[in-house]
Amino acid sequence: MRDVLEDIGYKVENIEFTDEKGVVFGSKAQIELDIVIRNGKTIAIEIKSSISKGDLGTFRKKVDLYEKIFERKVDELLVISPFIDPRATVLAHRLNIRLATSEDDLNEDFD
Repeated sequence: MRDVLEDIGYKVENIEFTDEKGVVFGSKAQIELDIVIRNGKTIAIEIKSSISKGDLGTFRKKVDLYEKIFERKVDELLVISPFIDPRATVLAHRLNIRLATSEDDLNEDFD
């Protein structure tokens, strides 16, 4: 996915950092987050084969911790998955996370 995005002009950063206080998973852990930057817009991306409500909560926590540690604002949160549990769509809206299940959804998000 990274190569595809870079081929069409997006800068993709894979950020790894330590959650010393256990904010995301309840104990100290290494956190990984993909960040896309284009035209000054910062987008956090999570790509998974399926998404549940729990996955969305974890993703939100990762982004919040990233913003705090790096003092850098994320403009959008985007989850890409072919299967999204229908119960997760309500939570995604509440957490301001965009969902993409198709290439058409992705094109809308990156325009």
